[in-house]
Amino acid sequence: SLGLLTQYGRGVTLDYAAAADLYRRAAERGHVRGQYALGRMFERGDGVAPNGASAAFWIREAANRGSAAENHAPQSPCWANR
Repeated sequence: SLGLLTQYGRGVTLDYAAAADLYRRAAERGHVRGQYALGRMFERGDGVAPNGASAAFWIREAANRGSAAENHAPQSPCWANR
């Protein structure tokens, strides 16, 4: 995906903010990998302001659609008190 390439600077300029925007577009259209990647970016503050609630929301959306995020989500700090 273009978001992944942009996030890691593979063949394009590394740009976390642009990657987050691409992941957000995909996430809003129901793309599971985009939802999970956007959640992780919110969790780490890569290209977006760190936001535990947004991280939890997008990771949960991905998990609800069968993403491997189910394995990550319970250990993630963004899930505390959720």
